[in-house]
Amino acid sequence: MRNKRGISGVVGALLMVVAGMLPLAAQGLPDLPTDLYVLTNEGIIERYGLDSVGAQAVTAPDTYILDFGIDAFGQRLAYRTESELVVIGLSGGEGITLEPLGPDVLPPVRGAGDTIAWSPTGDALAYTTLTGARVYLETASTPVFYDILESPFVNLTWSPGGTFLAAQTAEDVWWVYRRESTTMSLASVLESSIGTTWVSNSELVFAPAAGGLKLMNLEAANAQTTLLDESARYRLPTLTADDRLAFFGLRPGADATASEGRLLTLSRGAPQVETTGEVFVPLNGLQWAPRGELLTLLQGGILALVDPVTGEGIPLATQNIVAYDWATTRASVPPPATDTVTEIEPIPVQATASPVPVLPTAAPPTVEPTQSPLGMTVTPVRSLSLIVDGFFLSDDTNGVAQVWQLPADNRAAFRFTGASTDISEFAASPDGTAVAYVTDGDLWLQRLARPQPVRLATLNGFAPVTADISPDGTRVAYTDETANGGGIWIAYTDGVTPPERVLANVTNDALGSRTYRRPQFSPDGGLLLVDAYGQQGVRSAIASTETWEIAELSSPVNDPRPVSARWLNDGRILSYRDATSDGAASPGSIDPGLYIVDPDGGDDAPVEFVPLPVDAAVRDVLPVDADTYRVLLTGVSDTLVRVVDLSGFDGTVVTAIANLLAPRISPDGRFIAGYETLIDFNNDDIFDGALVVVDLERGGAFRLEAPPSLWNFRWVSP
Repeated sequence: MRNKRGISGVVGALLMVVAGMLPLAAQGLPDLPTDLYVLTNEGIIERYGLDSVGAQAVTAPDTYILDFGIDAFGQRLAYRTESELVVIGLSGGEGITLEPLGPDVLPPVRGAGDTIAWSPTGDALAYTTLTGARVYLETASTPVFYDILESPFVNLTWSPGGTFLAAQTAEDVWWVYRRESTTMSLASVLESSIGTTWVSNSELVFAPAAGGLKLMNLEAANAQTTLLDESARYRLPTLTADDRLAFFGLRPGADATASEGRLLTLSRGAPQVETTGEVFVPLNGLQWAPRGELLTLLQGGILALVDPVTGEGIPLATQNIVAYDWATTRASVPPPATDTVTEIEPIPVQATASPVPVLPTAAPPTVEPTQSPLGMTVTPVRSLSLIVDGFFLSDDTNGVAQVWQLPADNRAAFRFTGASTDISEFAASPDGTAVAYVTDGDLWLQRLARPQPVRLATLNGFAPVTADISPDGTRVAYTDETANGGGIWIAYTDGVTPPERVLANVTNDALGSRTYRRPQFSPDGGLLLVDAYGQQGVRSAIASTETWEIAELSSPVNDPRPVSARWLNDGRILSYRDATSDGAASPGSIDPGLYIVDPDGGDDAPVEFVPLPVDAAVRDVLPVDADTYRVLLTGVSDTLVRVVDLSGFDGTVVTAIANLLAPRISPDGRFIAGYETLIDFNNDDIFDGALVVVDLERGGAFRLEAPPSLWNFRWVSP
C-alpha cells in the first residue's frame, strides 16, 4: 500500500483561508497517481514520491530554478534559471545546457499550468516566454529553436502523439499549433475554453465559456462536434483513466461569472451525462492531476490535492510552492472499459532480444537524383494509364470533401461520393468498386454501380474509425468506442444485418488491459490484424474472422514496429523500425529494418529481416518479388526520396527523386504518387496539393490537372 502523509494544523488552517469555501479533509493525503514534483520559493525542486514519506530535494540549493517540466517517461527534467535552459537526468549526472536565456525567454507566470512541456516522444520541448512560447526541436544534426509570438501563455500541452501543441492564455484563449518537421504552424484558435483535454492525437475536447462541450478534430478541417449543447455551461474537461470524459457543470441559472461546479461524467456513446459529484466545488485555480481522479489547487504558496466528488482539499506540508509537475502523463491510448475476451496462448514470433546482428551505423544511400522530375518540366495531364486505380479526398463544387477515384484506364478522375457533409475518412474495396466512408458521425458505403449510399453504422467514439473492407466486399471492419466498452466492429454491406462488436476492449483479464485499433483483413479474409494497446505499449494481434479468438504476436516492451504492421499479399505480415519510430532513440534494442513474420508459423515462426540504415526514414514499402522489397527512404533531415530495392543485406538504388512529398508506391512498384507542395489552400487546416505521379519504368512526371488540389491519396491494394 502506498504511504499516506499527514498535515499540520497550521498548514490546514492556512489552506482554509486561501481556498475560501474549499473544505478541509481530516485524513492524510490520498494515494498520488504518480510522483509529484514541486518548486519552492527558494528555487529548489522537491519530490513527493510514491515510495517515500514527505518531500525529498531533487536539485542542489545553490541553483535557483524559475520553472521546470518532467518528460513523459519520468526520466528527464528540464528547468530554467535566470540565465539558461538546462536538461538533467532524474537519476543523476551532469546537466546539459540547451541554450542561454535572455530576459524575454523567462516565464511570464508560474503555477497556472505547465510553462515547460515535453512532447510525449521526448524529442521536443516547449516553454513559455514573455511574448509567447519557444519550442526546442531535436533533429539529426543541429537542434532547431522555433519562436511562437502570438501572446503570452500560461499553460502548454502536447497532443498524445506530439503532433499538436495547445497554448492557453490568461484570458482562456487557446492557440493550437501543428508540428511539421522543424517548424510549428498555426492549426486553430479557440476563442474561449475553460479547460481542454486531448482524447486522441488530433481530437481536442473543449468547454466554451458561453456553454456546451465540443470536440474538434484537427485532422478533419478542424471539424467540431457538439457533445453537449449550449443550454448548460461546463468547465475543466479531462479524460479519465477509465476512458470517460469528466468535467464540471455549473449550477443551473447561476450568474455567468459563477465559479462553482458539480462533477459530471460522460461515457463514450452514452446518451446523457452522469452526475458524479456530491457538492458544487469552487473551480477557480483548479487543475486536473493525471488519471482524472484528483484535482490540484495552488494558492498562497500552498498546494492542495482536491477530491472532485466531495470538494475536500488536503494540502502538502510544504508552504512556499510556486510551481509543480507530475512525473508522467496519461498514455496516448486510454485504458479500455471492462469486458471479456477468450484467452489464447500468444504466438511467440519475436524474442525480446534482437534475433539478428546489430547493424553498423551506416548512412542512407548518398546518391544524387538520377531522376529529378520536379526540377524539370512536369507534364500536366487530365488522365493516366496506370496498373491500378487510385482514390483520394478533394472538395466538390460546393466545397464539401468527397472521395474521388483516379481510374487506371486513362479516364479523368471523377467524384465517387455525394455526401452532404465533409468526409473525414475512407477505405476503398480491394476491387475498387466500393468505398466505405465516415461523415457526420456515421459510417456509409458507396458502390460504384448504385447511386444510393447505404448507412452501415452510427458511430459513438472519439478514436479514428480506420475502416477496412473485406476482400469479398461483404463486411467492413472498423473501430468504435461505445458506452459498453468499445472495440472492433463488423458492419455488413447488405444494408440489413446490424453491425456487431467482434473484439471487445478489455480490462484486467489474463491478457491485461487492451484497446484494439486499426483492423485489417488478411488477403483471404480469414484473419483480422489489429493494433492492441495496453499498459506495456502496443502489440500486433490476430483474430480469426470465424471464431474471433485473438492471439498476440510477441514483441518486446516499447516495440515501435506494430504500428506499421500490414498484410502482404502472400499472407505474411510486414512491419518496420526506422529512424522516425517511437523508441528509436534506444539503438541496439531493435535493429532498424523490415521485419516479416508468418502468422501461421507457430512457436518456430521464422522472422525475415531486411536491414535499414540507422538514420533512414521509411515513407513506403512493398514487395516486388519473393525476397526483394522496394522501399522509399528519406533521411531524417532531408526530403530526397531514394527508391531502393532491398534483398537481405543487399540494396540497389533504383533512382532518387527530389522534392516529392508524401510518396506512395503503386502495388506493382512502377508508379510513385506524391505532391509537389502541401499547402493549406483554403485556410481549413487541411494540407493539400496537386497530385504528381512518377513513372519509374518509362520516366517522366505527370501532374493531375483536375481536381487541382487533393489529399489522402492511396492506391487500391488488391
